[in-house]
Amino acid sequence: MNKRLTKRYPSPNIPETIQVSPQIAIQEFFENQTPIKPPKLLDINDVSPDPEGIIELAENGSWEKVAKLSRILSLKNKDSPVNFLKYKLCQLQALKKSNNKQKINAILEKIGNLDRPKYRYEYYPKTYPNKKGSMVPFSLRVFSSENYHSIGKTQETISQLYLLHSKCVREIELCRTFIKNFSKKNKKEEEQEEEEEDHENENENETQKQKEKEKQTQKEKEKMGETLDIINSYEKQFSENYSPIVKSSQYHFQKKINSKTIRLIFDGYDIDIFEFETIEEAAKMEKILKIRGQWMLFSLTNYHLIEGNVELVSRHLTEIYEQFPKDPVIISMIGRVHLRIGDLVTSNKMFRKVEELTSKNSFYSKLNSAYSKIHEHEYKGAFSIFKELYEKDPNDHLIINNYSIILLYQANVEKAIQILEDFIRRNPRKNLSNVIARNLCIFYRLSFKNFQYKILVLENISKIYHPSNFDYTIFNEFLK
Repeated sequence: MNKRLTKRYPSPNIPETIQVSPQIAIQEFFENQTPIKPPKLLDINDVSPDPEGIIELAENGSWEKVAKLSRILSLKNKDSPVNFLKYKLCQLQALKKSNNKQKINAILEKIGNLDRPKYRYEYYPKTYPNKKGSMVPFSLRVFSSENYHSIGKTQETISQLYLLHSKCVREIELCRTFIKNFSKKNKKEEEQEEEEEDHENENENETQKQKEKEKQTQKEKEKMGETLDIINSYEKQFSENYSPIVKSSQYHFQKKINSKTIRLIFDGYDIDIFEFETIEEAAKMEKILKIRGQWMLFSLTNYHLIEGNVELVSRHLTEIYEQFPKDPVIISMIGRVHLRIGDLVTSNKMFRKVEELTSKNSFYSKLNSAYSKIHEHEYKGAFSIFKELYEKDPNDHLIINNYSIILLYQANVEKAIQILEDFIRRNPRKNLSNVIARNLCIFYRLSFKNFQYKILVLENISKIYHPSNFDYTIFNEFLK
């Protein structure tokens, strides 16, 4: 820490000459408690040089190493453009996780236009014979589209996401048309087979054919079951990766980057084009496309929220509700966003729907009630609800964050700081998030004359427990 800063904001417990080292930060923050051991990050030499190695690094939280290994593997796969693009996507997601915007922009600029001929299968007839279309992973198109927002071109992001959503809708119709036509064809063939069988007198042969047909049908069902298991897993990961978080005074839909999103790059379902010859394959692709369309709706809602376009936010929330009419988590989220944009009628309608799906005493019903009371400035009532929820589950990130804010509204910032600090101490690796860090910095600034010193301690804690996946610019905002 800078000496001038130390002189101006001395810590009451530490001599002015001592700077904030990691050891001092641990001592200051954890006081007399025994701190949890910081994670041991893996190096690229600790894992295999392949997709599983990348996933292992991601699970370990070594995002800088994920980016490094992905770059190495992308260079080794220059002659295999499909794999090259997959590794580049991994590298980009890892860089985003570690908030390295400069490198992201440089890589995307080097990759260039994703619709150029070199990213189509036809460009490599020997390597990919009889294959046509784009080889660009769908997630790479989304990543490229959303990156425009980070460089101040949010409208371009929105335009690109609408194009991707339209693409999903068109391809869903292609799948449905194929299934419809294929079903008609199969029905006609079955009728012809039945007519031929009527002319056969050999019952033994007919019985044998029926057995074989049943056996084949069973095999197809088993195969389809395995396929749907994979897709259901994909859908589950999609829903887990989207969660509404409170940031400043807005709700944002944020797609998390974690080891699951990295794994999806390599599972064979992130392709940009589809080829199918059976009803089962078409049904599988339709389900994937539907999930992608939902993903685009969440993302579009996010950017319209950022732009303050209430009408389009409301329209997309209606579309999302129509696709998730019995999901209390998503319906609660929709209600809270309507509350935020001032549509009390719709928010109350959504909250009542949640009560119908669960009960008035359910977690989500109580949470929704607390948000309504905050909106109506009934902080005492909101405080009672959040206190009850906190006592039931003191480790829930959303409850902790909002409970601390309500304490601030109750003019009890000291208690708010204690709640957040205790939450972090219990498990810094799991509980110290960007949102929690930002709010704690705000509370420090409101409460301490030496708030900058406290923020520097917190910054060191974040670097110890999140060495490669934290937005450290948060602290700079408060240290200016």
